[in-house]
Amino acid sequence: MTKPPLDPTDEDAFDTAKQWLLHGFQEHAGPDATWVADQVLDYKWHYFDPDLSSWTPGEVMAILLDRFPAKSSVDHADRPEVVAAFAAFLRWLGSAGVLRSGNPEELAGFVEALAGPFMEAMADESKWGMAKRLFAQVAADGVDITDEASVQAWMQRFNSGSRAERDAILGPMPSGPAPDQRLSLPPVTLAPPERLTPAAEQSVWLRRVRDFVGFVGEGRPLTATGQLKLADGKALVDLLGTSDRVDQKIGDRVFRTQSSAELTQVDFTFRLARAAGYVKVIKKKVQPTRKASKLSDTLESWFALFETMTKIGLATHRWSQSHHNFGWWTEDLDQALPGMLTQLYAEGEPIWVNDLGTAFGDSLEQKYVFAEERFAELARDYATCGLRA
Repeated sequence: MTKPPLDPTDEDAFDTAKQWLLHGFQEHAGPDATWVADQVLDYKWHYFDPDLSSWTPGEVMAILLDRFPAKSSVDHADRPEVVAAFAAFLRWLGSAGVLRSGNPEELAGFVEALAGPFMEAMADESKWGMAKRLFAQVAADGVDITDEASVQAWMQRFNSGSRAERDAILGPMPSGPAPDQRLSLPPVTLAPPERLTPAAEQSVWLRRVRDFVGFVGEGRPLTATGQLKLADGKALVDLLGTSDRVDQKIGDRVFRTQSSAELTQVDFTFRLARAAGYVKVIKKKVQPTRKASKLSDTLESWFALFETMTKIGLATHRWSQSHHNFGWWTEDLDQALPGMLTQLYAEGEPIWVNDLGTAFGDSLEQKYVFAEERFAELARDYATCGLRA
């Protein structure tokens, strides 16, 4: 089996890399330890640095003391095997020449030193995630988790219970920080305009709004529902350089674009320009405003568009045309975005988009009840995709 890239950027590439690693480890250690390596790799890629050839003590500790207790249901008698197999896997990564960053013996020794804290963490129900709590209760109530009808019937009883009854199983929902708590923020130090202006000029949305206002010219008629004319929308796809697809072809079928609202990036440019005050709508016609002349002021325009974007909801608009409710999470993401940006500023260091998506997905898991754990994982995938979009 040919060695695949070990820094996968999508789910398919990750699965290929994982299977290659598991095959090699199984040949070395046998099949009994492979299930541990399987879970470790899942946690590593989904929650931390996705490069499977680079490991740090911080990641190892978080996987062992946070992800396993929150996610994995392991019998008490099998828990020492988690520590032993994890350490063996790290040593194998080193001996197989897979480990690009990190000392395999030090990492494995660190895992073994955490055996006691790991056993304590696995026994601490306060560390369990909501899905783990839920299915532990399902099993405690004698429900066969392989019987879908029985599980669904249990879920219906659970969802119809009172808030107190649900909290008794899942634990109380987090109430958030106390009103008197404040995030400690470093002082603001702005770069000089001669550095900020070229950076702002690279903004795709600033360019699109400028091009859109130029396209509007003296004014453009709108439809009866206040949308851009379809012909104008199609012309703007090329002018603005969006990835919107017109008359999309899937297989042998062509799905005709019926409205410019289906061209979500074009439509968002229109909504953004209007909400920021660069165009106005009068009598079913879009026209530039006096403020449009200020689009030549790069920094002022960039800030106005950025502030407006966080208010009107980029994620919600992006998924507004979904016919399958794929965007059910978008309002939560748009509401969380200002807090995420504040946290980024407070941290002062880059944060992986995957980590932001994971944190947001965890917040969804606290807010909603998912019938199966895979839906909670899906929430994290949606969150990460939403942030990247």
